[in-house]
Amino acid sequence: MSLNYTDTTSYLSTLINAGADAMTNLFYLEFAANGLDDSTKVALTIRNQDFTGPEFSQEVNTINFMTVSLDVPKSSMTRVHEISFTFRLDEQYQIYRWLMERQSITSMPSLGFAGTVVPDDFNIFVYALNGPAMAPVQETPSPSGTTMIPSEYSKLMYKLGHCWVKKIDPLTYKYGTDTPLQIKTTIGFMDYITPQDTFNSQEDFYTSAEALQGQSEG
Repeated sequence: MSLNYTDTTSYLSTLINAGADAMTNLFYLEFAANGLDDSTKVALTIRNQDFTGPEFSQEVNTINFMTVSLDVPKSSMTRVHEISFTFRLDEQYQIYRWLMERQSITSMPSLGFAGTVVPDDFNIFVYALNGPAMAPVQETPSPSGTTMIPSEYSKLMYKLGHCWVKKIDPLTYKYGTDTPLQIKTTIGFMDYITPQDTFNSQEDFYTSAEALQGQSEG
């Protein structure tokens, strides 16, 4: 008996025709900032452990009538303008030093300094696979640099702009273990593009400051 891959009533053919799964490890993270040297830039990319996009949600208004209630969209939303990264440190600690240097632009605990001006030169780009995994090819430079994922199978999923280092967790040392040191960093951002925008060909940042300015002028 031969298998009929075109038979849509077959569970097996349905699974085969479903295509390839999107994998969690097929993403590419890129940092861009003034004074960021190539070696540190590469280290930030390859030593990053994971990425979870920032959360945005629309609030609801609950309507009650007799014995039932219904949630309907409300004209307000919750946006968390921060994201966390975990990095494995390398032998030169260059990631740790660079993050501390960036943090000193807005805060320095030993001096009691906490500034309010957000630098405009620090951006983060996240690319992810947008098709089946193919053989790697040499990629042409993207607007922000060079990605490791072929452009015909990738998508710019997130742009985070006006970034600033909000918090760096202290390093933890411990006898009796030999696991790589990791550093967790919380980064705030002002501007952003999400997958919702990139899949609709939105190419520029939604700028929180500009949006607020437009409201005040109106």
